[in-house]
Amino acid sequence: MEPIPFAPADAPAWVALTNPLLGRQTTPEHLLTEDERERLSLRWVVYDGERLVGVARLGSFAFIPPDFLQASILVAPDHRGKGIGSRLWETVQQALPAGVRGLSADVADTDPQSRAWAERRGFGLHVHRYTSELDLTTFDETRFTTDWDSLHAQGVRIADMVGADADTEARLVDLIAELLTHTPDLAGLPRWDAEQVRKVFHMTQDPHPEWQLLALEPGGEWLGLTVMVRYGDMAHNKFTAVLPQARGRGLTLPLKLEAIRRAQSAGLRVMRTNNHSENVPMLAVNRRLGFVPQVGKWEMHWER
Repeated sequence: MEPIPFAPADAPAWVALTNPLLGRQTTPEHLLTEDERERLSLRWVVYDGERLVGVARLGSFAFIPPDFLQASILVAPDHRGKGIGSRLWETVQQALPAGVRGLSADVADTDPQSRAWAERRGFGLHVHRYTSELDLTTFDETRFTTDWDSLHAQGVRIADMVGADADTEARLVDLIAELLTHTPDLAGLPRWDAEQVRKVFHMTQDPHPEWQLLALEPGGEWLGLTVMVRYGDMAHNKFTAVLPQARGRGLTLPLKLEAIRRAQSAGLRVMRTNNHSENVPMLAVNRRLGFVPQVGKWEMHWER
């Protein structure tokens, strides 16, 4: 049971193994498309006979230092303890390109054994993140009438990017790049360029300008934004932020409420969002809305 390079024909088996372990809904087609979009994505597989029992990936990721790569190693639960993970780890190490300073790996915060496995190989805890989920089929916005009233009393309205010209789109991309530098996730990391923003926010591969929302002053000044993308029947609230001068005015919750409305109108059943454990204000808004925290992730770092 030795690692071999991944081939497109392995995609269905890869998804069948990893989706339950990661709690996601990726399709084989999405997996292959994702690889095409990344500047680097290397995968390996381990079979026991006809059954895929272990996988590893080494690739780029937008939320880690630019001289790091993200590593992922997963082994079927009934095949752990047989050295498969160690052989995949050796394969990943041997494939590291020159100039890469370190690796980032995510471990479920309910899996201390996997964390200990990573620590024995030199990984250390960097940060804690987790996903929160909202059931769109049962969400009732009537609890938030006062939040809408407050927004309207300020003369603030929420608009989308439908029909926006190229200059306005470029302005939105630039604002997203700027506000991302204010987040705990990207503080201290290089500012994203326009291409990176468009890729991560699906502005080229699956554009939905109706899900790119802005809070506007009566005079049209931009105050804040939220952006949503789609994965199957799941909405993902990628990013919500308010400009520094507009914070404290209660704009974040109505922005997210409007995104929820639009996700419901589109027939999506679940909304997810990711949060850094230190982003206290956004976590409080999500709790008010009814987002339920899911299994979190320890982000572990390893340096050469």
